[in-house]
Amino acid sequence: MSDLQLEPKIPLAALTTLGVGGPARLLARVETTAEIRLALEEAKEQKLEVLVLGGGSNLLVSDSGVDALVLVLQNQAIECLERSDESVVLKVGAGCVWDNFVDYCVENGYSGVECLSGIPGCMGAAPIQNIGAYGQEADQVIESVICVSKLDGTLSEYPREACGFGYRSSHFKKGHLRHEIVTHVILRLSLGPAAAPRYPELIQACGAGCRDLKTLRETVIALRRK
Repeated sequence: MSDLQLEPKIPLAALTTLGVGGPARLLARVETTAEIRLALEEAKEQKLEVLVLGGGSNLLVSDSGVDALVLVLQNQAIECLERSDESVVLKVGAGCVWDNFVDYCVENGYSGVECLSGIPGCMGAAPIQNIGAYGQEADQVIESVICVSKLDGTLSEYPREACGFGYRSSHFKKGHLRHEIVTHVILRLSLGPAAAPRYPELIQACGAGCRDLKTLRETVIALRRK
C-alpha cells in the first residue's frame, strides 16, 4: 500500500498565484488513485472537508487558512493511448500544467488546443471549468474524464456527453458530478494542421489563413500578455 504523507499546517500562499493564504489543516500531495483513497479515508476519520488544489489560479485563500484536508494532485504524465493517420488520443494526469500540455501538443504536431495557450492552472481544472479562449474550448477535444468520488472513493470514467459541458461550466462545477475528483483527462487531438482562426483579434494578428501551430500559439501568448 502506498505511504501517504500528510503535512500539517502548510501555508497555502506559496501554492496560489496570488501568493496569499494561511495554512491548511492537512495537506496531501498525491499521484495515484490509492493515495487519493487513503487521503479520503483520513479526512473521513478526522471529519475534515476535502479540497482539491491545482495550479492555485482564480483562488483566494483566507489568511486564517482552511480547516480541511487539501489534496494537491501531482500526476503529470502524458500517455498515448491510440494513434491513427488522423488523430492521437492522450491520457493526461490532472496535475499536468495546462500550458505545458499545450506546448507538448504543438511541439508534436497535435492540433486542437493551440489557441488555449497561456491559460493558467492544471489539466484537472480544464473539464471542470471547460476552459476556452480565442475560439477553442476544452470540450472540443475531451473524450472522457476519469474521476475518484469524494463520497466513497469509487473510480469512474465519464464520456464527454455525460459531463454537461457549457460555457465555462460543467456538471463537475455545478451539477451532480461536483463531488468527483478529476484524476485524468482523455483527449483526442488532430494530426492535421490547425483550423483557421475564427476569433477576430487572432485573425487580425496572424491572418485568416494561418494554420501553423507554433505561429498560432506564439500569437495567442502575445495577445494574452498584451
